Amino acid sequence: MPEQLYTKTDEYSPDRLIAGNQIPLIAEGITLSADQGVLKRGTVIGVVTASGEGVLVDKSKTDGSEKAYAVLAETVDTTGEVKVTPGYITGLFNVNELAFADEDAIDDHKITMRERGLYVKDVISY
Repeated sequence: MPEQLYTKTDEYSPDRLIAGNQIPLIAEGITLSADQGVLKRGTVIGVVTASGEGVLVDKSKTDGSEKAYAVLAETVDTTGEVKVTPGYITGLFNVNELAFADEDAIDDHKITMRERGLYVKDVISY
């Protein structure tokens, strides 16, 4: 009987958030406001000027959070407390994997994202 030389411990299933390496992928800690629920990896974050805390970017706001600041690198649950989590401040992202406020779309934020070093492209799935 052959000797088993490995043990399967988990599976790696990559998502399609990162769309290439032409733009450096840089992350920093982002402080998120409490009680936003679960924010998924790929959520575009704006920062409220008065508090310095990140929230879901929303074009209808006028408190600073209407401008894209970062893309969440991890899924995080903000229920009940302020959280610090990694967010990408530069990179090239798949437009189909980004999350915005309900009424927002990429066209509402593309220019601001480019100014911040957050680039997007449409990645074709096979």
